[in-house]
Amino acid sequence: MYRERIAQVYNLLSPSYRRIADFLLDHYREAAFMTAAELGEAVDVDTTTVVRCAQRLGYRGYPDLIHDVQAQVKAELQSSYEPLKGDNSPSATWQRSLLRDVENIQQALGLSTDVLEDLIKTLKSARRIVVLGAGYGAYIGEAFATILRDLGLRADYVSSEAMSQAFVLGQLGAEDVVVGIGASVYAGEVAAVLQLAKDRGAKTAGVFGSYASPIARVASLKVFAPSVSGGPYASLTAITAVLVALAQILALGDTESLSNLLSEFQRNYQNIAMQHDREIPDLRDMSDGESGGIG
Repeated sequence: MYRERIAQVYNLLSPSYRRIADFLLDHYREAAFMTAAELGEAVDVDTTTVVRCAQRLGYRGYPDLIHDVQAQVKAELQSSYEPLKGDNSPSATWQRSLLRDVENIQQALGLSTDVLEDLIKTLKSARRIVVLGAGYGAYIGEAFATILRDLGLRADYVSSEAMSQAFVLGQLGAEDVVVGIGASVYAGEVAAVLQLAKDRGAKTAGVFGSYASPIARVASLKVFAPSVSGGPYASLTAITAVLVALAQILALGDTESLSNLLSEFQRNYQNIAMQHDREIPDLRDMSDGESGGIG
């Protein structure tokens, strides 16, 4: 896929090649029907530069690149109209949604070992982990940050509110990592913070549901977890599965610390439960109302 190829080398592209890549990502439906000359005119570069950019992305030439773009457009059109033409009964929608999620997770399994190892190393060594989420990704991001804190890592979820983000950016440095999460292409605010964090020297990682997402272009470490769904809402299943898998790796990477953590949790939970039981009054003693009643 052209999106994956662009994402892999985007940070290494020249300014002219980046303009071409940005156009392919943001306006791929238009690009799908353009000649190399037309695409070059659209981004103010010559035809030769367009052809060389295609080769830089690993294609033999522009025709192979544009064929890939056309295949993406065709697949999206088929996906868009399928729910309208197909069976939208509850049982059919149920099966279609779950089967799409099976495919999404299978694609997420394609993450390279090198990227996975770099991401785990980055999270483990971070002085501070800042998690951001766009749209429904905000809820997943907050849960992910909570899990990381439970594992003893210094992790914080930062809302989309500009003041909170501005304060956090002012505290970031080279030892910190910012993780951006977004299921759809509407993640510009998260991408903006990722870019500003990179400018301050912080490491960045993105977990995204589409290569058209601005997070995919900005994040240094990229984790693609498709959000293709069987209906109008982007699926969060693969993104959630990916984040849980990362948490499992981090937890199992230090079995001694995990054992101590779980023992301490169990002991504290039992103490809380015992204290709670002692503080629950007998409702029969309140029947006369003299004990204050309930509430």
